[in-house]
Amino acid sequence: MAKALGVEPGAAYSSDWSHGGPLIERFQIHLSGPESSVHRNGGPKAGWGQRGTWAATSWKLRGADGRRGMGYHDTGPLVAAMRLIVALNGGQAEFLPPEQAGPKP
Repeated sequence: MAKALGVEPGAAYSSDWSHGGPLIERFQIHLSGPESSVHRNGGPKAGWGQRGTWAATSWKLRGADGRRGMGYHDTGPLVAAMRLIVALNGGQAEFLPPEQAGPKP
């Protein structure tokens, strides 16, 4: 996590809300619980159903290709959010200003 943010290691971003929580606010990360409804296309679980994991996404933090990403974790919303930041901000993400951070295809 520290490497993705370009800071010194030491903070417990994935386990301490006082460290990870401000990042959720900074990157405007949306968290969805395991009971959230999702639609799956094809496969044995096709159709609407529960997600089954915590999910995190952000319109403000995007990958190098301009697309938004998702972070997942079976048991914790904080871990899901930190996985999203690492996936998109690991030297490959662009932090968009609010006026440019709207939905993209």
